[in-house]
Amino acid sequence: MKKMTIFAAVTGIFLMGSAAAVSARESATVDIKVDGLRSGEGNVMLAVMREDMTRRDWSRFDPGSVEWSSVIVYAAMEESSTDGTEFKIEGLPEGEKLYLYLFHDENGNRRMDLGENMMPREGFVTGVGEIIPTLTVTGGEQEVRLTMTYL
Repeated sequence: MKKMTIFAAVTGIFLMGSAAAVSARESATVDIKVDGLRSGEGNVMLAVMREDMTRRDWSRFDPGSVEWSSVIVYAAMEESSTDGTEFKIEGLPEGEKLYLYLFHDENGNRRMDLGENMMPREGFVTGVGEIIPTLTVTGGEQEVRLTMTYL
């Protein structure tokens, strides 16, 4: 149930058309490369957040609140490609730990489609040893390579 709520929240970010401003401590550029897409259909959706949304008390969370502006660092979508999809994020605050939420929106409806068993029908990215991939911004240029997972 927790996974479904996370995907619903990330989907909400894109449906609201969020584009969060980066903090004033601008110093780093991160290139995120996503491989393993099973098709070139649709888009890859990315949200970079300051908070691990898996740890949030969802019973009291209002997705329409201004609270999103303090959590979202960056949100974007790029066209899918079986050769990989790339995001370049400039001006990230050095030293900050960020959480990367990505999914492959194959049908272009801007939301994570779930099956009857509430498992994702579309691709998503998980972290190594954790549910959500994380990134600690080190400054300068950084590259992050991630692989899409399909169930």
